[in-house]
Amino acid sequence: MSEIYFVCREDRQMLDKLLGEIPGLIDDLAITICRQDRTGKGGMKISSGSDEQPMPFNVGASDAGDHLRNELNTWARLVCEERFISYDGSDSVAGVSVWLRKNLASLAMTQGAEDALPGIESAMKRCRRAMDIPPEDEVAWDPEKLEEARGSELNAAAIALMRHQLGAEDLNARRVETLRKAGKLEPVRLVACGKRTIAVYRLGDVLDAHEQFPCRQRKMSA
Repeated sequence: MSEIYFVCREDRQMLDKLLGEIPGLIDDLAITICRQDRTGKGGMKISSGSDEQPMPFNVGASDAGDHLRNELNTWARLVCEERFISYDGSDSVAGVSVWLRKNLASLAMTQGAEDALPGIESAMKRCRRAMDIPPEDEVAWDPEKLEEARGSELNAAAIALMRHQLGAEDLNARRVETLRKAGKLEPVRLVACGKRTIAVYRLGDVLDAHEQFPCRQRKMSA
């Protein structure tokens, strides 16, 4: 098989960075899709008699997620076909992004791959635009309110939803779970929810761990 790269080194590095961001992006997008209070602020509504009710999910965010899924699936399929390899990742968007990152060299050697970076970057930007929060919700809490909230017990998704008010922009659900897996954070309890078990954390513990153990991205930008 040809060893010619159709993607330059700089673009390969950028692709590696973007693909690594997708799992966290998908966590945040899932919160937006199911967030009724956002769609209620001028978003799409459905009528029920004489009263209008917000739709139970954010259509724009859902469409953006589907677009990203299709973009990643297209490249994974092309790599498998052109490089004669089998797909062994999961079916989730995050799973496909992990697989593409793991097989980045094969992607770069796939004819037409020069379009991968702009295509994936555009799809990710669409997801981020769909998650834009109104300016009034981005105002960080004052120290007194933040101190009162530290004793609250919340799951990772709820904490990520509040990250703008907390003044911790990169504290998404994936970051919380990463801290837990690294042994830097322990849940106060586990709650059974159908077939799933949801971890509940004390907000103060999460903020302390997030500050004491910076993630790589924060270290690089420091």
